[in-house]
Formats: sequence, structure tokens, C-alpha cells
Amino acid sequence: MELRVRETMIGVAGASLGTAVLLLVPAQVPGATIAAIGDMRSPAFFPVLAAIIVLAGATGIVLAQRRAEPPAAEAMPTRPWAAMAAVIAGGTAVPFLGIYAGLLVAMLGIGVVLRTRPLAFAITTAVSLSAVHLLFARTLRVVFPDPTLPLPSWWPH
Repeated sequence: MELRVRETMIGVAGASLGTAVLLLVPAQVPGATIAAIGDMRSPAFFPVLAAIIVLAGATGIVLAQRRAEPPAAEAMPTRPWAAMAAVIAGGTAVPFLGIYAGLLVAMLGIGVVLRTRPLAFAITTAVSLSAVHLLFARTLRVVFPDPTLPLPSWWPH
């Protein structure tokens, strides 16, 4: 399957997911009214924010594919299943090591699989993990679960 068609399908799937979440939040989250969605303390705030971000990103993917030139053959990742395995390993590590270490495991795996440049990868990883921490832990005050393994006190969680 051509990369451009695959990217468009991913964008459509993401847009469908974002739309479905937006439609289901009022029925699934208690107290989720239109007025409550703007309140950061509302239980509906985070799901709606995440759905809007997914919907916007997916829409951007679809629109970019409509204008994009056909990709070169070498532009396609050679091992997409290995990248998926890295993400699954990172997600599986979250309960044991914490959210930041789980994200780090996933990002390291993806970096190795896709053979990224080390300096660019290190900068991207540091910025991404910092953004997750600042947005969720500091701004939205999301409480991440503590890791189940006995880890040193300096370990981020």
C-alpha cells in the first residue's frame, strides 16, 4: 500500500476517534456539560482536550496528504512493527517504572528502530518529556500513578 494512502487512512481513523470521543464524553462522563468543559477541574476537561488535539492532528495529516508530493521509496520506515513493539513496551513499563520512564522507553525504542540522529533524538526526547510534565503534571494537575517497583527517591514520578 502506498505511503500516502496509508497516512490518509491513519488521519481518517484519528479524526474518527477524536469525533467519537467528543460525541461520547457527555454521555460517559458525569457532569460533562458544555459549560463544564471549559473548567480545568471538570472531569470532562481532559478527555475533551485530548479529543480536540487528536482531531486537529488527524485533520492536519489528511490535509497534508492531499497537498503532498508522492513520497520517495526510502521515506517509509523499514520496520513499523518494531516501532509499534517499542511503544507497547513503553506502555507496559508505565505501571512499574512510572509515566516518564515508560515514555522514555517508548521513545528510545522508536529512536533505535527508525535510526534517528542521536543529537536530534536526544533534544526531541527531552523537549517531549518536559512538555508532558509541564502540561499534564503542572498545568492540568494530572496525578500520575506511582510506580509499583521500589525505586530510588530521585526517580521521576
